[in-house]
Parts: sequence; C-alpha cells; structure tokens
Amino acid sequence: MSTVNRSIRNVFRNKARTIVVIIIIGISIGVFLSMTIVNGNISARTVQIAEGLDTMVIVRPAGSYGPGQFGGGMSGGPPGQGSNATQATIGVLNESIVPTIETVAHVKSVQRLAVQMSMPTMGATGGRPSMGLTQGLDPTGKIFLFSGGTVTLASGRNLDASDMSSAVAIIGGNYSSEKSVGLGGSVDINGTSVQVVGIFTSGNRFGNNAVVVPYETLKAAYSIEGPSSIYVEVDSIGYMDAVENQLKSALGEDFDVVAASEMNRSPIQSSIESISANSQLGSIVALITAVVVMIFVMVLVTRERIREIGVLKAVGFKNSKIISQFLIESVTLASIGFVVGIALTMLAGPYIASGLLGASASAPNIQGPGGFEGRSFSPVSNIDFTLSLDLVLYALALTIALGIIGSLYPIIRAIKLKPAEALRYDE
Repeated sequence: MSTVNRSIRNVFRNKARTIVVIIIIGISIGVFLSMTIVNGNISARTVQIAEGLDTMVIVRPAGSYGPGQFGGGMSGGPPGQGSNATQATIGVLNESIVPTIETVAHVKSVQRLAVQMSMPTMGATGGRPSMGLTQGLDPTGKIFLFSGGTVTLASGRNLDASDMSSAVAIIGGNYSSEKSVGLGGSVDINGTSVQVVGIFTSGNRFGNNAVVVPYETLKAAYSIEGPSSIYVEVDSIGYMDAVENQLKSALGEDFDVVAASEMNRSPIQSSIESISANSQLGSIVALITAVVVMIFVMVLVTRERIREIGVLKAVGFKNSKIISQFLIESVTLASIGFVVGIALTMLAGPYIASGLLGASASAPNIQGPGGFEGRSFSPVSNIDFTLSLDLVLYALALTIALGIIGSLYPIIRAIKLKPAEALRYDE
C-alpha cells in the first residue's frame, strides 16, 4: 500500500506541471473520442445520403422524357373517370433487357415501371379537371413516383415484395378525397378492381392524384407489353457515373440512361470523402499526441528523480517496487486525464463535430425523377453525438495502455540504473 500512496503523492509533487499534463491528455482523449464518434456516424450517414440523393439511374426509350412525350396511344379510361377521360401509355421497353441490367456491377436493385397518364376531356367534370397518374412498379424496393416527390404514408401500409402480382394499390391523398375512396375501398383499373391498402402524400399536386399498383397488376389490366422505364438503384453514389456508362455501353443507342437526380454528384462525394479523411486524421493525430505527451512527461519525471531511484535501490528497494511505482504514477496521470477527456467530450464534442462537418456540409437542389419536384439535402448533418458505454470502456482501456506505454522508458531506465551512478547524477 505504501508504494501506491507514494506513487499518488509523486503525481502531485509538481502541481502546476501535473495540471498542464492532465489538461493536455484530456484534450487529446476528448478530440480522439469526438473524431471516433464522427467516424462512427460517417458510414451510416453515407447510406442515408445515398437514399436522400435518389441513387437511381433511369433506363427509358431513346428520345423520351417525362410526361411530355408518350409512346403508344390512348386507351380505356383512368381510374374512377370512365369514358370522360383518355389515358396515354408512356413508352414501352422490352423486358428482355432486365437481365442485362442486373449483371452490371454495383446495381443494387432493378424495378420496372409502367405509367398510364389520366387526361380528362374538357367539360368532363363540373369543377376543375384533374390530371392523374396510374403507375405500376415492382414493389421490391423504394416506392417512388414518376411525377417526382416522395411517397409518405398518411395511413395504411406501403406496397412490398409480397404484392408482386396482387390486386392492391396505394393512392394519393387528393385522389382519395376527390373519389371518396378510403382504406379498404376499391379502385377500378381498366376493369380490374384493386383494393386500397395505403394512402400517401407526395409533396406535389400531380403526385397526390396518383394511383400506384404492382407492375404486374397494371401490365395485366392494360395488356402492356413492357415497362415505360426501368429504375436501377445503385449501391453507392460514388458509382453512379460508372453504372451509367456501363449501362449505356451494354444497352446501346436505343435507350437513354440518365440519373434520376439532376445534380452534380462529384462535390457531394468529395465532401463525404473529405469529412471521413479529416475525422480519421483527427483521431490519429489526437492518439499520437496523447502517446507523445505521456512518454515525454514520464521521461521528464524519470530525469528529475534519478537520484531518488538511486537512494531507493541503495536502501534495498527491489526493481519490481520501483517499476510498480512508475506504472502507478503513469496510469494515475492517464486516468485523471481520461476523466477530463470524457468531460470535455460531453461539453465540447458536439462543437468539434460541427466544426469538422460545417465547412463541408451543403444543400444542393435535387430534382425528382420526372423533373417536377426539387428539394434540398445536406450531405452530412445532425450527427448523432452519443458517447456509448462501449466507446467509454474502449477509451479507458486505451488510456491505461497509453499510461503503460508512457512508463516503458522510465521502467527500462530504472532497471538498468546502478545505485552509485544514480547517486552521483546531477541535474
């Protein structure tokens, strides 16, 4: 017990120096923890970024774009409007290209999309006529709208993979109100009755008049030969350009291959890479700083007490006790620095993260698949700055390891030092 007491007293022998050392160690640990938390958020946030940026590539017939250029002709009537409206089938692709698309590297999913545009005739209704949209989509991934906007469920459920050929639909809020159709009700799709399982909002008037059914259901109802377009989800925004180029090469000039989001992706990708690199560099620098500080301090402590070591050896202290003393001193310093580091992380960590991310965050305008809807998205923001128990324990183990590493030099010096040599030593 005397060795422990002596070690702790020695830590505070020079109070001013000890306080400075503890603050430096605490800052190093705090920066390291902050950078580690930021790094932990980067990978998860990158997935959200990819979703927010609509990492979709659209394959469609060459020369066609949006609702302004239709393939096929007019047929039937839109849901709920009978003979008072006509409907345009937008484009037709050969489904045989789907396997070719699926073989391209970094393609995450492929969804076929068939679109029927509702166009009321003049005087068809007593009020303002509404242009609607009926689309069939493979419900195996994200449900999106040809008209742009984001599908946000207001009630019910979304379509999923189990609905591939089912007679079910989700409908826009405006369509539900105008046609007085709610959950559990039915919509007529060219003679096929489909049950409403969800009601959504989209952020734009056109999307809110849409009816979305599984692709196979719409295909059967209108005897469509193929999809209007094919949506290809890429597994990372960084591979968008590569996938586009590979699809253009594989499919040829009969198809247009374009990104769903009309924006420059390079600055966003560069921003993500810059943030990741900066946070990793910050973690490494903070860790190296802590190691250097610990070693430097313990070297100074050893030089100041070489005569003391000689006296201890001369009076019969074993190397093991001297080694234990230095280990305890170093670990005590590191542990106090750890507590200060935790406090600094809790107080200043969010500001460190914000400072790191603030310069790189931006909010580009993103256009929807049909060019109708724009919105902003910040690449990396609102970091979840949580100091988890696992991270605290990891930092504690790391701090103790730093204390031991910092003790290596004085321990080796103490073992090799002869009592007579130490007693003659003069600072």
